[in-house]
Amino acid sequence: MKIEEISLNIDQKIAQIDKQLANLQHKLSAADVADQNARDHIQKEIAALERIKVKLQKSRSIMWQAHELQRGTDQRRLREKRWLGIGLCLVSGIGLTVILIVLLTSP
Repeated sequence: MKIEEISLNIDQKIAQIDKQLANLQHKLSAADVADQNARDHIQKEIAALERIKVKLQKSRSIMWQAHELQRGTDQRRLREKRWLGIGLCLVSGIGLTVILIVLLTSP
């Protein structure tokens, strides 16, 4: 699964939580003032959903940071391999030149 898909899934879950929070807020405002148990239960659900939402947002942030670090590491490795290839080509060219000089100057 690609990181964009995972991020989209997290965004969808956050949107669902936002809808649930809106519904619970509406229920809380419509709840009977005398029914303290119902109000407490709704407030606990709201708090739990808000914690889940924060954790999802943090997870998405950490996921993107890890992705950026991985991409940077991959680019660094590619750059190192490129320089290694250039160095090997230079060494091979120098070696070939030395061999040609030895062959052409020997009697």
